[in-house]
Amino acid sequence: MCTVLRRRRDQTCMAVTGLVTMVTVCLLTISRSPSVSELRDSYQEFSSSVYHRLEELRRVKGCEGEAGDGAPHASTHHHLPTIYIITPTYKRPEQMPELTRLAQTLLSVPNIHWIVAEDSNTTNTQVVEFLKYIRLPYTYLLTPMPEVFRNPQLLAQPKGVANRNAGMDWVRVHATEGVLYFADDDNTYDIRVFEEMRYTKKVSMFPVGLLTTAGLSTPVLKEGRFVGWYDGWIGGRKFPVDMAGFAVSVPYLLSIYVWHTKTFRNAASSRNILKPEYNDTNLRVLQDLLIINES
Repeated sequence: MCTVLRRRRDQTCMAVTGLVTMVTVCLLTISRSPSVSELRDSYQEFSSSVYHRLEELRRVKGCEGEAGDGAPHASTHHHLPTIYIITPTYKRPEQMPELTRLAQTLLSVPNIHWIVAEDSNTTNTQVVEFLKYIRLPYTYLLTPMPEVFRNPQLLAQPKGVANRNAGMDWVRVHATEGVLYFADDDNTYDIRVFEEMRYTKKVSMFPVGLLTTAGLSTPVLKEGRFVGWYDGWIGGRKFPVDMAGFAVSVPYLLSIYVWHTKTFRNAASSRNILKPEYNDTNLRVLQDLLIINES
């Protein structure tokens, strides 16, 4: 495998060297003050050669499996643990803009596998063509919500649950190492959070901003120890955290920086974070990142 990758890198270097050579020849030709017609012909020939050379370079890169449905690709970052990113999605006006924003973030993160799970019974060709275009390693899944939950009389629908469960099932079948993370397409992510989670041994957790009037969802730490939860909706939950607030190692799954953004305007955070009970905890650091209601 290493030999194959090295050979591909050599091909890439040859393509780049050829491109530089063509640029040099073109500049030398221009330095001899050619006629307008000679310059036009030279430029057209140069443009055509550059186009074909770039196409060759593009094909060489594509050979490394940077796009496709299946196992994670081999790359120059193959020594890094793979991050399996599960993104639930559904057809709506904002779907493609939000997937585009997330994809452009993920393009900066090495060695990931993007699992896009759509709430649909039929393939969304627009999403699939987009996934092919961006050349990230991906798997596209059809994961419709069970009909029993589509009853409009229900007080709440389990949106995204079937998508995430199907994504986890895929990881259980296709992976034995790495890290699992849920990244909704309507969130905004600091790429540093992915490097923080990459070496997760069991579970790692992160603060998530712009959530409810509390403005923040996070574990509360004091002197390096967990002492409780800070979240706008505890709701009797044993682990009151946002889906974007944790990552799980794949081995642990097999044994058993993030901003929550919306298209509407968010209100200022409540003043709960200023309560004395949170003195000497990590909330005193995180509060500086919030816009807190002054009244």
